[in-house]
Amino acid sequence: LGGNDLWNLDLRQELVPGVDVEGSYSRLDSEDRDMELGLTSYGLGQDLILRLTYFELLEPQGSLANELDPFSSTTISLEPYKQTRILASKGIGEELVLEVGADVRRVTEELGVGEFNRDFERYFLRTTWLDAFGTGFDATLTGEAWRADASDIETWGIDLEKELGDRTELSLGSYYSLYKYDLFLDAERDDVRSYHADLSYDWREDLRVNVDYVYEDDDLDDQHTIRLGVRWSF
Repeated sequence: LGGNDLWNLDLRQELVPGVDVEGSYSRLDSEDRDMELGLTSYGLGQDLILRLTYFELLEPQGSLANELDPFSSTTISLEPYKQTRILASKGIGEELVLEVGADVRRVTEELGVGEFNRDFERYFLRTTWLDAFGTGFDATLTGEAWRADASDIETWGIDLEKELGDRTELSLGSYYSLYKYDLFLDAERDDVRSYHADLSYDWREDLRVNVDYVYEDDDLDDQHTIRLGVRWSF
């Protein structure tokens, strides 16, 4: 029998009123794992939030311990990469929230670019309308532009959320993925449009039951996935 030691360190500090900095670092056995740095400002104006994050995978993801992730050593293997995100969020009145941002990802070594390891840029604009049309649904509409491997794609996403009573939540929506990793098929799928329906019920204060259905459509095939989950908080 073998063993693995996973260590993770998280730090957060308020630099000045309205500006927070945070960082995390993990290490698996004798190897560095990943690191993340973040800077958040929420004091520049009313309902205005600015956030900048930097993430770096330091070692191939296939080195995860089986006890922590039984898929990683037998399926996908992510090579080290760097990813930066910038996000600005502004409330408009009492019902609208506007977000604009960008994700930029680069594989650290050029030889590491390949299946499961892609360079890409994603730019997005997201609008959330609380209690849209007085229906009780919070509606979020997202417009995206993807740039990767000579592919220029503009697409959209939508999400609807509503509380059905005190214990039940319903979520419906659709989103797009230029690259999507499929753990069940051990393959990377491209140009995937996903539709989902999610129902959550608080059975007790410490027990939540969730049923999720996802339909995925790409250039080659369709896929249906149903997941049942139970979360116990203690």
